[in-house]
Amino acid sequence: MNHFPSINAISASICLLGCGLALPVFSQQPEKGKPDAAHISKTKADWWSQRHALLKQTLAETPCQLLFIGDSITHRWETDGKKIWSQYFSPYAPVNFGIGGDRTEHVLWRIDDSALKTPHSPQVCVIMVGTNNTGQYKGRQTPQETAEGIREIASRVHRLHPATEIILLHIFPRGKTAEDPLRIQNEMINRELDKTNMPRVHVVNINSAFLDKDGTFLPGITGDLVHLTEKGYRLWADALLPEIKKYMK
Repeated sequence: MNHFPSINAISASICLLGCGLALPVFSQQPEKGKPDAAHISKTKADWWSQRHALLKQTLAETPCQLLFIGDSITHRWETDGKKIWSQYFSPYAPVNFGIGGDRTEHVLWRIDDSALKTPHSPQVCVIMVGTNNTGQYKGRQTPQETAEGIREIASRVHRLHPATEIILLHIFPRGKTAEDPLRIQNEMINRELDKTNMPRVHVVNINSAFLDKDGTFLPGITGDLVHLTEKGYRLWADALLPEIKKYMK
């Protein structure tokens, strides 16, 4: 059963406040991870609204075959991963639908607001989001709540594009070691994602591509134990491209 309100239920009170924030500072937790208008209005600034408008327009004007949905790790394909993006994905008319700092509820709002309108349905959609639902911000959610939000993202993509194949990636590792509390939290979410049973949704775990045998990040692939360097984006692309090719016609 869908427990998430539609855009009609929340858009009237969305007000994106102020600018000057490098990243959003999240406020209280919406009940069970639901998209909450007050929560979004307190945590998103003008840059976010402008970025969303740009992505919405880009998607509407692009005959997208490959759609990426996510947070800053996806967003940064345009900076740290720009060269790799061009080398690996340009043949598929890719569109980046990632915004830094987004939690699952923000992505759900953006999907509803944009209706993911594009000249034709993407053949493949890659979703990787959720680390901000458990990260250093206030309002942490349980693994089950975060996984529910991630699955709802996949569900709404399918509602708009029923024939699209979805690659639902495990949330990437974060933190210095396997014992890092935030790493553990993300792995708990990933175990919940492994229970996903939805048509055309393929849960894929490529996290070992980023890690040494002891669970630490491979040298040079992250600068802050969350985001990837160009080297990290190349590892992501190397692991992901075979999965994408499985579903490209």
